[in-house]
Amino acid sequence: MIASCQQQNTVLPSPSSTTGALDINQPVPLAVGQTQDFSGTLKSNETIHFLLIPQSGQRMTVALEGTGVQMAILDQDSRVLEEKADLKEWQGVATYSGQYFVRLIPIQSVERSEYKISLGLKAN
Repeated sequence: MIASCQQQNTVLPSPSSTTGALDINQPVPLAVGQTQDFSGTLKSNETIHFLLIPQSGQRMTVALEGTGVQMAILDQDSRVLEEKADLKEWQGVATYSGQYFVRLIPIQSVERSEYKISLGLKAN
């Protein structure tokens, strides 16, 4: 099952709010076998965190389209599991039941970036 969503997210000022930076948190409720797509514009002062909550052993999938956007995968303690400037696809098996984050940030010197991201959850 594929669900398509416009961004419906929570905007929280970052701790460095004097710089005008914004952290946007987007929960992604997924059942096994589901995929959800999001698209939007990422501004130079924004960071988006998509929140996945798999069970241990489930496979998470992520596919990103767009230029000027950097993606990172983080665990519940904000430790980076994967991050590269050209990371466009990622799969990983949850080693614990709980929160994982997919973080999108603009590449330096880019004012606005269009993106489309697909997030999925599969049985392993």
